[in-house]
Amino acid sequence: MEIKEEVDIKQEEKNIVPLKFAPGWKRFLSFLIDSIVLGIIFFITINIVFSEELKIIFDSENPSKLYLDFLRRNYFNINFAFTIIYVSYFGVLWGGIAQTIGAKIMKIYVIDIKMRKLGFLTAFLRAFILYFSGNLFYLPLIFVINPVYKQRLHDFITLSVVVEKPESKKNNNKQF
Repeated sequence: MEIKEEVDIKQEEKNIVPLKFAPGWKRFLSFLIDSIVLGIIFFITINIVFSEELKIIFDSENPSKLYLDFLRRNYFNINFAFTIIYVSYFGVLWGGIAQTIGAKIMKIYVIDIKMRKLGFLTAFLRAFILYFSGNLFYLPLIFVINPVYKQRLHDFITLSVVVEKPESKKNNNKQF
C-alpha cells in the first residue's frame, strides 16, 4: 500500500505545471486594452439607445450646449448603463473563461487561490470592487496588499490571483 502511494505521488509531481503570478505591467496592459474595448462597447450602446436625440443635437447650430444639456439630463442613466456594462463585461468573462479580451492578449488568467475558475458570483463581486476602485482614482489597484500572491484589493477580497498562461511540456495547455 505504501509503495503504491509513493508511485501516485511521484506521478502527480510529474503532471504539476508551475504557475507564475502575472507581473504588474501585464495586468496594467490587460486593463488598458479592456478599457479601450469597454469604451467602444459603451460608445456604440449610447449611440444606439440615444440615436435620435444625438442626431438632433449634432445637426443643430449649437451642438456643444445641447450636448452638455443632454449629458446633464441623462447623467444617472449613462452612469448606470456604464456600471452595468463594466461589471457585466468583467464578471461574465472572468466567470466564464477566466480571461477578458485584454487578458487573452496578454496571456494571463484570473483564478481563485485553489487554482480553479472563479464562480460567477465571485467574478461579479471582483468586477464590482474593481469598478469602485476607479472611483477612488484606481489607488487600490496600485498597492499590492498581499505580496506573496501579488494581490491587489479586489484580488484579496475575492481570494483570486492573476497568473500567466501555464506552459506545459506536453503542449497540453489546460485552460482553467
